[in-house]
Amino acid sequence: MTDPSLIPESLRGYFAALEEILHDSSDADAYHHCFGCGPGHPTGLRVRCFKTDAGVASPVWIAKSYEGPPGAAHGGIVAASSTRSSPAPSCAVPGASESPES
Repeated sequence: MTDPSLIPESLRGYFAALEEILHDSSDADAYHHCFGCGPGHPTGLRVRCFKTDAGVASPVWIAKSYEGPPGAAHGGIVAASSTRSSPAPSCAVPGASESPES
Protein backbone atom coordinates (compact mmCIF):
# COMPACT_ATOMS: atom_id res chain seq x y z
CA MET A 1 0.00 0.00 0.00
CA THR A 2 1.43 3.40 -0.92
CA ASP A 3 0.34 5.49 2.07
CA PRO A 4 -1.71 3.84 4.81
CA SER A 5 -2.26 7.17 6.57
CA LEU A 6 -4.67 8.12 3.76
CA ILE A 7 -7.03 5.34 4.84
CA PRO A 8 -9.07 5.85 8.03
CA GLU A 9 -7.52 4.02 10.95
CA SER A 10 -10.57 1.80 11.44
CA LEU A 11 -10.08 0.31 7.94
CA ARG A 12 -6.27 0.13 7.72
CA GLY A 13 -6.08 -3.48 8.94
CA TYR A 14 -8.42 -4.65 6.18
CA PHE A 15 -6.58 -2.86 3.39
CA ALA A 16 -3.08 -3.60 4.76
CA ALA A 17 -3.64 -7.28 3.99
CA LEU A 18 -4.52 -6.57 0.34
CA GLU A 19 -2.31 -5.95 -2.67
CA GLU A 20 -2.77 -2.47 -4.12
CA ILE A 21 -3.00 -2.17 -7.90
CA LEU A 22 -0.61 0.69 -8.60
CA HIS A 23 -0.35 2.98 -11.59
CA ASP A 24 2.91 3.98 -13.20
CA SER A 25 3.92 7.27 -11.59
CA SER A 26 4.93 8.87 -14.89
CA ASP A 27 3.02 11.01 -17.37
CA ALA A 28 3.40 8.11 -19.85
CA ASP A 29 0.83 6.09 -17.89
CA ALA A 30 -2.60 6.44 -19.52
CA TYR A 31 -4.27 6.87 -16.13
CA HIS A 32 -1.80 9.23 -14.44
CA HIS A 33 -4.01 12.30 -14.95
CA CYS A 34 -7.40 10.55 -14.80
CA PHE A 35 -9.86 12.50 -12.59
CA GLY A 36 -11.11 9.31 -10.95
CA CYS A 37 -8.02 7.21 -10.39
CA GLY A 38 -4.99 9.23 -11.45
CA PRO A 39 -2.41 10.02 -8.79
CA GLY A 40 -1.22 12.93 -10.94
CA HIS A 41 -4.54 14.76 -11.22
CA PRO A 42 -4.34 17.88 -9.03
CA THR A 43 -7.97 17.81 -7.85
CA GLY A 44 -9.05 14.26 -8.69
CA LEU A 45 -10.59 11.61 -6.48
CA ARG A 46 -7.50 9.38 -6.60
CA VAL A 47 -9.55 6.21 -6.19
CA ARG A 48 -7.28 3.32 -5.25
CA CYS A 49 -7.85 -0.32 -6.15
CA PHE A 50 -6.92 -3.37 -4.07
CA LYS A 51 -7.05 -7.02 -5.19
CA THR A 52 -9.34 -9.21 -3.09
CA ASP A 53 -10.37 -12.86 -3.31
CA ALA A 54 -13.72 -11.70 -4.68
CA GLY A 55 -12.31 -9.16 -7.16
CA VAL A 56 -11.41 -5.57 -6.36
CA ALA A 57 -12.04 -3.24 -3.41
CA SER A 58 -11.91 0.47 -4.20
CA PRO A 59 -12.47 2.65 -1.16
CA VAL A 60 -13.51 6.22 -1.91
CA TRP A 61 -13.21 9.13 0.51
CA ILE A 62 -14.71 12.29 -0.91
CA ALA A 63 -13.06 15.56 0.09
CA LYS A 64 -15.10 18.30 1.71
CA SER A 65 -14.38 20.46 -1.35
CA TYR A 66 -16.79 18.19 -3.27
CA GLU A 67 -19.68 18.75 -0.86
CA GLY A 68 -23.07 19.33 -2.46
CA PRO A 69 -25.79 19.84 0.15
CA PRO A 70 -24.31 20.59 3.59
CA GLY A 71 -22.75 17.44 4.99
CA ALA A 72 -23.24 15.35 1.84
CA ALA A 73 -21.16 14.65 -1.24
CA HIS A 74 -22.21 16.27 -4.52
CA GLY A 75 -24.22 13.81 -6.60
CA GLY A 76 -21.98 14.23 -9.65
CA ILE A 77 -18.92 13.30 -7.60
CA VAL A 78 -20.71 10.24 -6.20
CA ALA A 79 -21.57 9.19 -9.77
CA ALA A 80 -18.00 9.78 -10.93
CA SER A 81 -16.57 7.78 -8.05
CA SER A 82 -18.89 4.84 -8.69
CA THR A 83 -17.70 4.52 -12.29
CA ARG A 84 -14.06 4.56 -11.18
CA SER A 85 -13.99 1.34 -9.20
CA SER A 86 -12.51 -0.47 -12.19
CA PRO A 87 -9.88 1.79 -13.74
CA ALA A 88 -9.27 0.03 -17.05
CA PRO A 89 -12.77 0.26 -18.54
CA SER A 90 -13.68 3.57 -16.92
CA CYS A 91 -10.78 5.75 -18.05
CA ALA A 92 -10.76 6.41 -21.75
CA VAL A 93 -7.44 6.77 -23.51
CA PRO A 94 -7.74 9.31 -26.35
CA GLY A 95 -6.76 7.75 -29.66
CA ALA A 96 -6.50 4.23 -28.27
CA SER A 97 -8.53 1.45 -29.84
CA GLU A 98 -8.28 -0.84 -26.83
CA SER A 99 -7.69 -0.57 -23.10
CA PRO A 100 -4.06 -0.57 -21.85
CA GLU A 101 -4.63 -3.92 -20.11
CA SER A 102 -5.64 -5.72 -23.34
